[in-house]
Amino acid sequence: MPINTFSVTPQRNSVPVISTVNISYLISLISDPYFTISTEFSRVDVIYVDPNIRQRKVIIHMGPSFTGIASWSPFAISGTWLKVKVRMRDTDGAISFLNRSQIGSGEDLTLS
Repeated sequence: MPINTFSVTPQRNSVPVISTVNISYLISLISDPYFTISTEFSRVDVIYVDPNIRQRKVIIHMGPSFTGIASWSPFAISGTWLKVKVRMRDTDGAISFLNRSQIGSGEDLTLS
């Protein structure tokens, strides 16, 4: 089960796609006792980097629906974009992270 899913497969064509975070699944991955219920989240950022680790895409998902919009331009590097970090925030400034070792490679995105 992925942390976030897209309404359609993203392409390198500048067409916006909707990304939705599965907040229940995300909570199950977090070891931070502060972030244990969805009402503690105000924002979830999912961060991807290109295969050369030069380009970066941050998708901002705002609660309570935890949806965000992303697009990749025709100039985005093709190949496997790595999901390297997920950053969770509450409305009062608390932050928690999942890093690449916690996310794994099964959530990477291939852009052709």
